Amino acid sequence: MQTEKVELKDAFSPKSEQRRTVVTPRIIILRENGDFPLGRYKDSDWFGLPGGKAKEIETDSQSNFLSTGAFPTLTREVKEECGIDISKDLEQAACLGLAEVGMVDGVNRQITLNYTPIFVCKRDNFSDVNPNTQLVNLHSHIPGPLFPDARIALSTLK
Repeated sequence: MQTEKVELKDAFSPKSEQRRTVVTPRIIILRENGDFPLGRYKDSDWFGLPGGKAKEIETDSQSNFLSTGAFPTLTREVKEECGIDISKDLEQAACLGLAEVGMVDGVNRQITLNYTPIFVCKRDNFSDVNPNTQLVNLHSHIPGPLFPDARIALSTLK
């Protein structure tokens, strides 16, 4: 039996042609020695924290993305990007803050405002991390370029 893959739609609000907002939770998964995973964005040189856009199915009018409302998105995105199951680690997660990053698409004449709650949680090991994920250390050189939300979060954490 073949299962049909359902496309999850990004949760943009309001749905306008020129301006839209989206919630993109990110997380710093930190070992005691300062190691944490960074992901490379698609086929670019840019690095970022695991996480991404909330999907419509993960949002409702009661969702508080500065607390547990972001956890379904983070669990899904971190598993997809890094291969790590953080569902149990999120019990101890704390919100570091909220980054606001605007992106302008000159071709489509559209502005997207990303509200990015950034969480931190501790983890003992990264034995399940996939090969596409780079482990770096908070106390040494961090490769770049970094996405603005990652740069803001890591500067705040340091």
